[in-house]
Amino acid sequence: LTGIGDWVHSRLVGLPQEQLDRMWDIYIAGEYGGVNESLAYLHALRPDKPEYLEAARCFDNRNIYPPTAANEDVLDGRHANQHIPQFTGYLRTYEGGQEEEYLTAARNFWGMVVPHRMYSHGGVGVGEMLRERDIIAGSLFEERNHAETCPLYNMLKLSRNLFFHEGDPRYMDYYEIGLFNQMLGSRRDMDSADSPEVTYFVPVQPGQRRSYGNIGTCCGGTGMESHTKYQDSIYFRAVDESALYVNLYIS
Repeated sequence: LTGIGDWVHSRLVGLPQEQLDRMWDIYIAGEYGGVNESLAYLHALRPDKPEYLEAARCFDNRNIYPPTAANEDVLDGRHANQHIPQFTGYLRTYEGGQEEEYLTAARNFWGMVVPHRMYSHGGVGVGEMLRERDIIAGSLFEERNHAETCPLYNMLKLSRNLFFHEGDPRYMDYYEIGLFNQMLGSRRDMDSADSPEVTYFVPVQPGQRRSYGNIGTCCGGTGMESHTKYQDSIYFRAVDESALYVNLYIS
């Protein structure tokens, strides 16, 4: 793992910021997943290696990060699963001892999505894309593919981690909505030896049905992971043990 971190650092640290911004902003090609989050976590494991945090910062996308930190909404038309993990990574970078702007950007981004781009089941996006703020009903008939599963997976991660910092129940309220109303229904109740049998999209257009399968998309991988995580986030204990948070009513 440290070898991968060393390699990523050596490849990116010498590149100009303009080139990094272009790479991370190219449609889908810039969908780097949780790499900056992983590098920040690697730094937490190896605090003697500040280059891992420097590598995480190489993944800052300055086409969207500074405006969001300034609470300027520039999300319309952005690829949802390309950008949501970027902000999860910014939050982890903040936890590594970096400036509070990273936390502010993550908080602001979450607030631009919930509730302004959220369907009733917690999912977001039309055909993988975030649409215009507060035009939720108007987006229903743009096409039949709504609420890709991966963006919800990443929004749940972001919500959980923001709750650790702020303790605001709205984060876990959203977590509960997404978990029970989309994520639980994203796995077909049947056995299969050759397919994860999970959803790609969960459409909200009247009369549409979910389809299952997903061997070849990112939603296949996160779809398998999501259903191992139901023990997550039910209870949280305050650091000073002064409080116990009951977040989810799960038997």
